[in-house]
Parts: sequence; C-alpha cells; structure tokens
Amino acid sequence: MKSKLILPEFPSVHFIGIGGIGMSALAKILFESGHLVTGSDAQANYITEDLSQLGIKINTSSQISLNKKIDLCVVTSAISHSNSELIEIQNLRIPIIKRSELLGKIIQRYKGISIVGSHGKTTTSGLIAHMLQDSHVASSFIVGGFLKNYNTHVKLNSGNYIVYEADESDGSFSHYAPEILVLTNLDNDHLDFYKNFKNLVVYFQNYLDKIDSKTLIIINNDDVGLNSLNLTRFTNIIRYGRTNPCQVKIISIKPHERLTKLEVKIFDKDYQFETKLKGIHNTENILASISVAHSLGIDIESISKSLKEFQGIKRRQDIVFENEQLQVLDDYAHHPTEITATIKGVRLNTTKNIIVYFQPHRFTRTRDCWAQYLDCFQSADQVFLLDIYASSEAPIDGVNTESLVNAIKLKNKNLKIEYCRDFYLQMKKSMSSSGVIISMGAGDISQKLREFIKHEV
Repeated sequence: MKSKLILPEFPSVHFIGIGGIGMSALAKILFESGHLVTGSDAQANYITEDLSQLGIKINTSSQISLNKKIDLCVVTSAISHSNSELIEIQNLRIPIIKRSELLGKIIQRYKGISIVGSHGKTTTSGLIAHMLQDSHVASSFIVGGFLKNYNTHVKLNSGNYIVYEADESDGSFSHYAPEILVLTNLDNDHLDFYKNFKNLVVYFQNYLDKIDSKTLIIINNDDVGLNSLNLTRFTNIIRYGRTNPCQVKIISIKPHERLTKLEVKIFDKDYQFETKLKGIHNTENILASISVAHSLGIDIESISKSLKEFQGIKRRQDIVFENEQLQVLDDYAHHPTEITATIKGVRLNTTKNIIVYFQPHRFTRTRDCWAQYLDCFQSADQVFLLDIYASSEAPIDGVNTESLVNAIKLKNKNLKIEYCRDFYLQMKKSMSSSGVIISMGAGDISQKLREFIKHEV
C-alpha cells in the first residue's frame, strides 16, 4: 500500500544520475511513498537493475527521453552544467533541486544520527542501522551501500530515529542538524571542492560552530585532523579509539580467518566481541557504532549479537569467488588511505600472495593524492593499475595510469606493479594463481569483475 507523498507539490520526480548509490536511495523512497519516479544514467548497473525491478523507468541510452510532465528534477553536484538532459530540463523550466536538499527534506522528520567523515561512513552507518534494527529500536536508514543483512541501502518507517550518511564531498553535510553526530576522520580528499586540507578542516569547524551545543558528538580520538577541531562548546562528547582519553576504547584485536575477536573497554568496563569485519579501519567503525548504540541504551548483549551477525556492506571486501586456492574480493576503496587499510586488513588474515587490481577514480583525485598513491600498495605482492575512470571529468595533462605506475615503480623498487591495459586477459592469468585477488575502485571495475566471474569462471 502506498504511503502519503513526501513532496505532495511534486507528484512526478526525475533523477539525473539515478544509478548512484545516494540518488537511488532517494528515488526508492519517493517511489515507495507514491511518487511517479523516472531517472537516467550514463550506464546500467546493479543499482539501476534493482530500481527497474521496482517499476521505475530508467533511460541509460545517450538519447534524451523525458516525460514532459515532470514536476521536479533531482541532480547531484557531480552532474555537469553542460549535461544535455539538464539543459533540456532547464529549457522546460522544471524546478531543480540537489540530492542533498531532498535528503534534508526527508530526514528533518526524524531525530537524525549523522555519520560524517572522509572514510568509514558507509560501514559505520550500516552497522549502526543494523544494531538499531536488530534491537527493535524503531528507526530508518539511508546508507551509501547495500547492507547484506537486508539487501538494501534504504528503509523508511515511522520510528523516531534515522541513520544517514552525510556527504562531505561537496560540503552538503553542513545542511543537516542531527541529534547525534559521528565524526569518523578527516583526510586529503575532495580537494576539487575544498582546494586544500586546511579548508576542509575550516569547513568542518564552521559546521560545528553553528549546530546545537547539545548535539551528542561521537568522535574518533585517534584522528589527527579531527583532533584539531574545537569542541569546547559541546556538553556531550564520546571519544572512541586506541588512545586516551577514550570512553570507548579498543584493548586488543585477535584476527582469525572468519571472525576477529575484540576486547573493548566501554566506560571503564571490559567486554568481548566477535565480528566478521576485518582490519584496523573496521575496528574504528565498530567502536563508533558501539558508542552510538550504547548512548541510545541498547544493552551489551544485543550489541554483541548484532555485531557478530553483521554481514557487512556490498563492495566492502566482498567475496565474489572462492575455492581452496584462491579468494577474489571486490572493494570500493579508491582513496590511498582506504587502499592501504583494505590491503592491510586482508594481510592480517593471510600469509598468501595478495594481487591487487586498482582503477583510479577521477583525474582530480589522482592528481591531488598522487604522492599518497606512491606508498599505498606496499602490503601487496603484485599490483595492476587500470586506466583512470573519468567520472565525467576532463583529462589532466600528465595525470594518467602509465605515469602513475612509473612513479610507483621508481619509489618501490621491490613492488611488482604493471599498467593493466586488458583487465579480462590479465584476470584470466591471475585466476590460475593461489592467494587473494582484490579488485578496488569507485568506477566500473566492480562491474568488469563481476562480468568476468560470471562468464569466465
């Protein structure tokens, strides 16, 4: 049964770039509330297929096919002003709003639990959402990845709370006023918007200076960037991490092949947990999630059960193939910090060879993080770099995969790294090896990998 329209003044809504994880979540919410939803994207993927199965009409061809009765168009900051469909929408004088504005209209009806930071947002928000759902706390969620436990990234109901991942890529996180704000970390990313790391920190500080001082702040105490923020005006802060002062602190980590055992001190009491998530970076995500759940009064037994049963997020160390000799993982990591954390997380659980296939994402990010890319593959045994996925960006002189490979070789004499011109051919060779293959990137490498596994294995 359809519920009341979320935007009653706009019965018909069109999404440009509907195949993105954030856009698709909002499209699904509007569709399920009774709106007529249509969309377009440059190419089909598992997200557009999911939406199409619901009954949402999606155009993935280069030919514009608009319903002239559209009442509202939703876009992201990634959509170019020269986009032909956007120009047509403007010519038709159809109102246009950004994805962040629409998200704000949805979450303002709830008590918000906002997860913000450069890395770890999706796993943290997904785990918090799962802990609330599993503990029967009436809540909704909008997450930047499919939760494997629910096979969706969005769920809306009439409960008090909503867990959502706030996007820092264009500063839109600053539009929201949550009751609980989780700060995971700050890193040298999205400099096409912020220009430099100092500006990124200033942007976050300005946001913190304007939200309610009674907001519960849950912050990663180990992150240097976050520790430069002034939080003195806030009356309620929970710090998590490995170093003092922390109210939620990791005491020990014992990796195992399937489950990692954690000892965590929560407000001076020690507890034991088990998790399927791997890596130090996921330990930080877990501590943040425990902090939120504990602050909402969820008991330790329920937290422990939820954590152990959490299956993770699609495209986060996602096993797409496995036999006795070889495991193939699909991962979203695209920033050097994420790449390092993912490879090290896998290395904690294996002594076998690790082969990495990485598709750099965007020319601007490759340029801005060039120096960091030189060091992020050191825990791998062999690395193959694909061509840069442009994501609608124009090429930048001197910024290309071949040059990046040569620069990495120059700094890492013992690292086996090659420019991969033919992904399918090289993967065929790698599949005959033993160990772990990790395919990483935010472009279309996941689709390439899954097509390869489907047709060649």
